[in-house]
Amino acid sequence: MEALQRQMQAELKARVEVKERQFQDAVLRLKTEAQKGGSRLRIVGDALEDLRVEFKAPTDQERAEEKSSIPGTMGIRDPLNVGDWVVVLADPPWHGLKGQVEKLHLAASGRAP
Repeated sequence: MEALQRQMQAELKARVEVKERQFQDAVLRLKTEAQKGGSRLRIVGDALEDLRVEFKAPTDQERAEEKSSIPGTMGIRDPLNVGDWVVVLADPPWHGLKGQVEKLHLAASGRAP
């Protein structure tokens, strides 16, 4: 009976070690992918209880690089007027849509939000 109990404990311990290695590998892959892709989200922590996602605000230099990565991209503070021609760069279904600005929705300050 005692031998069976020891065998079961050894099997359980082996399974836990395998799962722990798989978990560590998954955490490492997530961290690597987040760093490699230039993501602003970072996965922090090594244990399951300690894992959290942090958001890194972009620097002015990163904003400038991001804007220059797509030729002709407008910045958030660039003026837009009725009649201007635009191309939508957002995700589908509107990506690539071309048209003229017909109406601006202004904030209480009188500027576009």
